Parts: sequence; C-alpha cells; structure tokens
Amino acid sequence: MAILYRAHTFPDGYTHTGQFENPYLKMPRRPRTSPKWMHEAADNWFHSNFGSKFRSGALFGSGNIEQAKKYLTGDAVLISVWPTSPYKLCYSPDVYDLFNTYVEMCLDGEDIDSAKFTNQMGNLGYKFFENSGFEEAAASGYEVMIAADTFGYTVVQVTE
Repeated sequence: MAILYRAHTFPDGYTHTGQFENPYLKMPRRPRTSPKWMHEAADNWFHSNFGSKFRSGALFGSGNIEQAKKYLTGDAVLISVWPTSPYKLCYSPDVYDLFNTYVEMCLDGEDIDSAKFTNQMGNLGYKFFENSGFEEAAASGYEVMIAADTFGYTVVQVTE
C-alpha cells in the first residue's frame, strides 16, 4: 500500500492516530512560497479544468517521505494521511512542487507572467481523479493535492 506523507501542525493534545477536518474548508490555504498571482492563476486553472480549486482548498502531500520532510517546521509533525470522505485528487508525474517548477521556468530565461504561467499549466501533465487514484498518486512520489472534507492520519515522526 502506497503512503502519502505531509508535514502537519495540530492543535495541542493531538493523538498518534485519528481524524481531522480539512482546515481549508473554512479558510482558504495561503501559499508558503508562491507569489499570490501564481497561486490564484493555478487555482483558477485547476478549477476551470477539474472543477476544484486545488491550490486553496486541498491538503498537499507526497509519497516521497524526504520531500515531505522538507516542510517540517516549528511544531509540525510528519504524518501519513488519507481521505476519509469523498475526495478529488490531482497530481502531475512531473511536478514535485509547483513553485519550484515555476522557478525552473524562469531560470530557462523566459519572463513568466500570469498568462504565460496559466498556458504552461496545461503542459505539466496533471491527472485528476474522483474517489480513486490515491495509490497511483502516492506511489508517484510527486506533489499530491487532495480535496476532501475529512482525513485520517497516523503520526510518523515528531520534530525535535
């Protein structure tokens, strides 16, 4: 069975295993490193193509534990996570991190603005699934976005 990992910060008193509500149902996710225009352009592209604003409403994870560990900061713990309610899932077998992909586009010497970035999104090979695809996505080791109401989790590693 493939495992999806993510760095996650819980309120005090969390247990080793359990369930939590998608925090982005009430307050849209804010990007960590992506410029606001890029976050919004990607969100709009995902909504237009797959019917879900994956950048602001989904939990992110990776089947690559080392990639997930890069996001451990502060009080975050490394968890394995899976949807426990109906879900939509999206990933690209070419994108470990969309912001890093954007940076690579810029390093190729092209000045990337919102319109050019949006046009490039269609070339990134994103795959969309509804209530399926979890095993494939987690096994890929790439960035996985899951939009669901609730998630199950098990703590894998606590930061020190």
